[in-house]
Amino acid sequence: MKDVVIIGGGPAGLTAALYLGRYQRKVVLISDVVGGRAATAWKVENYPGYFAIPGSDLLNKFKAQVEQLPCVEMKIGDKVEKIEKVGDRFKVKIGGAEIETKAVLLAAGSTHRKLGIKGEDELEGKGVSYCATCDGSFAKGKEVVVVGGGNAACESALILSKLAQKITLINNTAELRGDAINMEKIAKDPKIVTINEASITQFKVEDGKLVGIIYKDKDQKEVTLKTEMIFIEIGQIPATAAFKDVVKLNDRGEIVVEDRTNQTSQKGIFAAGDVADIPYKQIVIAAGDGAQAAMAINQFLTK
Repeated sequence: MKDVVIIGGGPAGLTAALYLGRYQRKVVLISDVVGGRAATAWKVENYPGYFAIPGSDLLNKFKAQVEQLPCVEMKIGDKVEKIEKVGDRFKVKIGGAEIETKAVLLAAGSTHRKLGIKGEDELEGKGVSYCATCDGSFAKGKEVVVVGGGNAACESALILSKLAQKITLINNTAELRGDAINMEKIAKDPKIVTINEASITQFKVEDGKLVGIIYKDKDQKEVTLKTEMIFIEIGQIPATAAFKDVVKLNDRGEIVVEDRTNQTSQKGIFAAGDVADIPYKQIVIAAGDGAQAAMAINQFLTK
């Protein structure tokens, strides 16, 4: 019998494991990879204590801290197949085996929604980015593209306006869908050009790096645009498919949690980080959410 099974090895899951391990709880952390989406960040320059650090290095430091705790077991490379409630306990099934536990923390994170264009994965970190906050400094003095029409895209364009020479905001709908204040700022910013009713169809690559894009305008004419960087902000996909029959999800597929306890609709199951319905998705916020969830779980187990 374990005290807690943590599903997810990103900032939320690893931080929760650190806290629960220090509470001397018997913990199993299950994740297909270490670090999650955060580990793919080119450079992280907004995490306290580090001026700049690759995402993989930062998350490996999280992992090394957890590995020092004898009561925490990590199963990396495994995927959870099913969570089953048995009385007031749970059975977590992985690879034909079962782990019985008193509580579960869902911290599987999310993935960036992608354009689905040929070469997109290969160009990540070589001109393609999904985070202006993380990678904006690399846009300094360059002509860049932001894809999307919601708040995330609008905010990214405004962040990049302080660094880049020119920002082309490509939106596939008739108008932007961000907050009125952000859209007003974009309209007044001479560096930002908005192209509505357009969709990117191809990346142009030289020597393995992005040098431009091809998009179709509202008249379906192909237009070539030179750019060294493209920031894709078309939403995120919470990793909740395996949990949809276990806990309540909102209309965005995020797990609904109580603000102070991180408790889900199923007593004994908690959620933290990008997988939960918290408003902001950042490494430092996910880590803090994991710490809060761990404290709530420890209190739950004590009661």
